[in-house]
Amino acid sequence: MRFSAIIALASLGLATPITVLEETSLAGTSLVERQVTGSTENELTVGSCRDIIFIFARGSAEIGNMGTVVGPGVANQLKKRVGSSRVAVQGVNYAALLSTNYLPGGTDAASEAEMKDLLNLAHTKCPNSQIVTGGYSQGGSVNHRAIEDLSADVKDQIKAVVLFGDTQKLRDGNQIPGFPVSKTKFFCAGGLDQVCNGVLSAAVLAPHLSYGANAVEAGDWLADHVVWIANARPAVYQLALKALI
Repeated sequence: MRFSAIIALASLGLATPITVLEETSLAGTSLVERQVTGSTENELTVGSCRDIIFIFARGSAEIGNMGTVVGPGVANQLKKRVGSSRVAVQGVNYAALLSTNYLPGGTDAASEAEMKDLLNLAHTKCPNSQIVTGGYSQGGSVNHRAIEDLSADVKDQIKAVVLFGDTQKLRDGNQIPGFPVSKTKFFCAGGLDQVCNGVLSAAVLAPHLSYGANAVEAGDWLADHVVWIANARPAVYQLALKALI
């Protein structure tokens, strides 16, 4: 692809996100790196900047900092769509205690601060990266409380948020306060998960545990809200990206 064509494509992204088919060789074999995301990921805090940073807050009592129900699956699909070398995955190392679900706001101040610190780190360490986030159950609350308190510059760097079985969905009026509704997608098991209506006792029921089935859809939705250009040389990609942020 010629340089002029890439810049033209990037300028189009000012009005609409750019999505590009998965990279393939002439023989039709996929060239996108496959990388399995684990229950713990720290590619922001210990790695270098990448085009896209995905920060995820797991549900209460899940292992690691990504959990296992839905976070790794979303990260895997995002990497499949845009290329694993372009995505840094970072879990939120908050306590994820059951008891903190019952606090005002759905989580505790320390957990909010943990995610807020990661978002601010992504902004200062990687100002040219695009940030996407997600959260499951109490992890949704952590997203709400952290994002609503960010500066306008950091909020602008966040391109999309996916929330699963979010305990604060109803409380906050089906949005993250102070953050665009168009950049937020809620998954509530087709309306069957009453946790989305604030009924915390429903967390033990099957609908609240079903979100692994939504991982591909959520990963695709995140990919559709960021700008990425298949096969672009790094310098050319950065020129296109800077025109959009």
